[in-house]
Amino acid sequence: MHETVSLGRIAGVRVAANWSLLIIAALIAETLAVSVLPATAAGRPAAEYWVASVAAAVAFLAGVLAHELAHAIVARRCGIRVDSITLWMLGGVTRLDGDPPTPRDDLRVAVAGPAASAGIGLVCLLLAVGLRGMAPVVLVAALQWLGAINVLLALFNLLPGAPLDGGRLLRAVIWQRTGDRARAAVHAARAGRVVGFGLVSLGVVEVAVTADVGGIWLMLVGWFLLVTARAEERHAGLRNLLVGVQVRDVMTSDPLCGPDWLSVQAFLDSVVRTARFTAFPLRGVDGRPSGLVTLHDLARVAPARRVEVRVGTVGTPLAAVPTAGPDEPLIDVIDRLGVDSQARPVLVVADDQLVGILTSGDISAAVQKAALADPVRSGPGGSAELSLPETVIRRS
Repeated sequence: MHETVSLGRIAGVRVAANWSLLIIAALIAETLAVSVLPATAAGRPAAEYWVASVAAAVAFLAGVLAHELAHAIVARRCGIRVDSITLWMLGGVTRLDGDPPTPRDDLRVAVAGPAASAGIGLVCLLLAVGLRGMAPVVLVAALQWLGAINVLLALFNLLPGAPLDGGRLLRAVIWQRTGDRARAAVHAARAGRVVGFGLVSLGVVEVAVTADVGGIWLMLVGWFLLVTARAEERHAGLRNLLVGVQVRDVMTSDPLCGPDWLSVQAFLDSVVRTARFTAFPLRGVDGRPSGLVTLHDLARVAPARRVEVRVGTVGTPLAAVPTAGPDEPLIDVIDRLGVDSQARPVLVVADDQLVGILTSGDISAAVQKAALADPVRSGPGGSAELSLPETVIRRS
């Protein structure tokens, strides 16, 4: 899920929100102000309903964030680097740079989110009971709703199918029993497809029988589960296929590398003109890699300025270029880079020296060769489908 607005860092984790978050916030506030609160706390001014509804919607989103932060904090305690949290219309996405090392850690990370939501829900329900008769009736009604919705979300997330937290729990249990993480991931993803199909079916029935638009929401969530579960199943198969494959096995060794101090024109004449590549690593005066330049970068320089502009100033600096070590497992690089794996070359660096370059073509060729060499692991027909999703804990 792409970020739209950065919300800073919380507990050291970068937090952002997608624009679709505004949709769910508006829907929650409108539903509470027009239907829920007037039904449970009748006879109050409309303005009072709206103030309480907006506050409850914000509190609900804060609960979603707490759910994701719980995943992130426990993941870090398990030694997993947390990249970011993004909130969006269907909940939140916590991006993890790697997988839990053991089934127990997998279970701990998965259960943290639902436990946080359940805890928030119980606290809200207890507050509603304790404040009844002492606080404004609308506030008590809003707390009741917050408590119920957080408990419901905790239970929903425990449904046994990936990418829900219950699917992670199922994966951890199967992993523990079989010792095969890839197999466990496949089973959890297939269970997620069953859950997704069930939700879509329930939504269709609800719309057809009761004409309730809430069924559309069920269909949307179910469709999301179907799509993401299918992607996770493909990725689990890819991970199983690439067991033991290292970056050095598939990279292009000793790639053509150009000096970053040359002018763009000199670089075109001495490096690009006779090469068949579209991306070129750059090296500094010390011989170390300094970045990457593409034909697109070079084309942006006006012909009249090519003799005066250094190629190092138009390329991408090394700090912003994906890098990997030659002995790193290929699947770890794919997981770390996510969707960028299909578009951006990766510089392979060892001891501050460039030893290779890894492109999407290299990765695709490695997958196809592995599938031909082991058709059993690649699935029916002996083929494999390249799937490069981000490593995430998702919440819907």
